[in-house]
Amino acid sequence: MYLLEEIFKKHKHLYSANFNLRMQRGLSWLRKAKELDDDADLRFVSLWIAFNAIYVENLQDVFDEDQQHLRQFLLRLHQLDQEQRIEHCVWERCSQAIADWSNNPYVYQKLWDFQNQNIDEQSWKVHFHADQQRVQHAVAHRDTVELLLIIFDRLFTLHNQIMHGGSTCNSVLMRKHLDTASQILMTLLSRFMLVLLEHGQALDWKKPFYPVIQVC
Repeated sequence: MYLLEEIFKKHKHLYSANFNLRMQRGLSWLRKAKELDDDADLRFVSLWIAFNAIYVENLQDVFDEDQQHLRQFLLRLHQLDQEQRIEHCVWERCSQAIADWSNNPYVYQKLWDFQNQNIDEQSWKVHFHADQQRVQHAVAHRDTVELLLIIFDRLFTLHNQIMHGGSTCNSVLMRKHLDTASQILMTLLSRFMLVLLEHGQALDWKKPFYPVIQVC
């Protein structure tokens, strides 16, 4: 965390105003998340805000059902990551957490679609099985971006559950899911931000969806 902030302060004058605003916001929420070890709910929410600060360019990104915007974002990061920090995170440092996460039906949206009677039981199980095959294919081919897309799809389900009142604050039932999600997201975000800081000068960064303005 402190390394990221030091790099940002040292090279801030080289980046665009849009990049600096996004990174400043992202780092502030990442710092807050690190201070919330005893609050699993707010730690995860803070990490999600940090991610949105560096990712979201418009509301279509927030409701990116086909994952095209997210795919482009992750692919760009992966291509820029010459030191393969993201690769190491996915396949080494967080490999067990990611394996547990991708096999967890409770963070798979189709399960909840079934519980809410939007689809039948067979349908959600067929979809889950197909998704598990997608995970296996990504692992077999060491397809980092594809595996990240699957991870973020599950993270988005947990995000929706928390943000739309689908869990009790400090729920014992949710603690394991939140801890795993936060471990993955915090580790990934640190790598994402470091890659962005290393290549900030070369990025054509769009204005944040909520820029700093003054209404006269």
